Amino acid sequence: MAFQGLLSSRLSRRLAPLAVGLAVVAACAPHEHGPDADHSHEEIEGPEPWAVTAWGERYEIFPETDPLVAGEVAASHTHVTVLDGFAPLLEGRVAIVLRDPAGGEEVFEATEAKRPGIFAIEVRPAREGERELLFRVDAAAGFEEIPGGRVRVGSAEAPGGLLGEEDGGAPFDEISFLKEQQWRTPFATVWSAPGGLAAGITAPARVVARPGGDRVLAAPASGRVEADPWPYPGMTATRGRALFRVVPRLDEDVSLAEREAEAAALEAELAASAARAERLARLAREGLLSEQEAELAEAERRALAAHLEAARRDVETVRHARAGGAGGASESLPLAAPFDGAIATVEVTPGQSVEAGSPLARFVASGRWWLEAALPPRLAAALAPGPVTVSLRLPGGEPVPLPPGSARLAALSPAVDDGSGRVIALLELPEALPPALGGLRAGLSLELEMAAGESVAGIVAPAEAVVDDSGVPVVYLQRSGEGFERREVRVVARQGERVVLAGVAPGERLVVRGGGAVRRSTLAGAGVADGHVH
Repeated sequence: MAFQGLLSSRLSRRLAPLAVGLAVVAACAPHEHGPDADHSHEEIEGPEPWAVTAWGERYEIFPETDPLVAGEVAASHTHVTVLDGFAPLLEGRVAIVLRDPAGGEEVFEATEAKRPGIFAIEVRPAREGERELLFRVDAAAGFEEIPGGRVRVGSAEAPGGLLGEEDGGAPFDEISFLKEQQWRTPFATVWSAPGGLAAGITAPARVVARPGGDRVLAAPASGRVEADPWPYPGMTATRGRALFRVVPRLDEDVSLAEREAEAAALEAELAASAARAERLARLAREGLLSEQEAELAEAERRALAAHLEAARRDVETVRHARAGGAGGASESLPLAAPFDGAIATVEVTPGQSVEAGSPLARFVASGRWWLEAALPPRLAAALAPGPVTVSLRLPGGEPVPLPPGSARLAALSPAVDDGSGRVIALLELPEALPPALGGLRAGLSLELEMAAGESVAGIVAPAEAVVDDSGVPVVYLQRSGEGFERREVRVVARQGERVVLAGVAPGERLVVRGGGAVRRSTLAGAGVADGHVH
């Protein structure tokens, strides 16, 4: 199919920094954008229409226009996309302007959309000659005038159309992705631009509590764990709150009767000691006895009272144990929360007998999380403790960047781990984490991406722009309103949601959202005839 005219790719790149771009599509018959319209790539008799794509800061314009003949109407189906959201323009004033070399203008406009995003404009140039092509859009997103290149208005014998230089770029297989498909899909394009990202370290990591904040609570003595209080996984506790009570185990060779007899004997001894201490104290007050002897008698009385109290507690403990722990009082040792935190696991059951030092539960401190990462020694050598820029990737998810400098590299191990051959690094995360990281738990494995080293230069783009095409990283470039190119690329650096690409030149229109949909359109269209509903 013949081209009515082509704009050079060099022109497009020159305009890119000004947020204005042009691209030309093959001249095919303008298609009706309706349910019964057929957009067919069959040979058509007579002069062929032309199309151009122009990007501004607010709008993308893609008109498909009949040949330009002085004094005759050329129908132009003008597609207008609002770049903020990449949605079809629903309401507004859209004009095609032909400006002659002297500055005179012919303005042809439509004030209502024929269909969402499509404005039918009738272009009737008055005379032959070359014109500057402009588009003006006045709508809710703002007013904008967008250059569209140059056109020639011809005669009936020699119809005119778009003027331009032949594109000397490398040939490519054009992929068709229609405006109606773009408008129904999350979609966005930007001008590719050079930049740089710091080289990144990607390493496996594990979520841990702060140093010393992951504690195993052990039995303080051999005995039996009482049923009240009883913690459970997930239960929070403040420092000092009793989590367990352990009843110490007494000498099993001593019976209850023997303990009761011992307590009774101590009661008798205490009564006699108390009477003696009282008598000696009276004699000391009368001056018949030294105060020292009276004080010794009082000390003996207090010691016997303490022994009697201990014997009585032992009797109650044995009775409580024989009753299966139900009712009555017993002497027990509390085990309290060492800091504010939560129970992670419970290792015993109520009433279980334990030995001194046996683990009862795992208790994890509350507050900010830390990471334990395994770094390659060569990359670890380039790091120093302090604020770092990191992203975290949960299993099966996308990288979630943390605010720059909000995480802190706390320490690097001075040794290489024998098992992994890596250096263990400890990072402190910020207390406030993005919602996507709200599910962090101690022991969770994830992937850490951390900026380190020299900056890597190249085309910086959102990571979403890269599509996995059967294991090959590719991007899609918009070469015209509905024409796209598949381009294999190499990701040379990554930092959170941004990547540095090799294989894309500055000033190319890069699909940064919806590349997967463009790829699926090629799969869905395989084996389908050229004619399709548009």
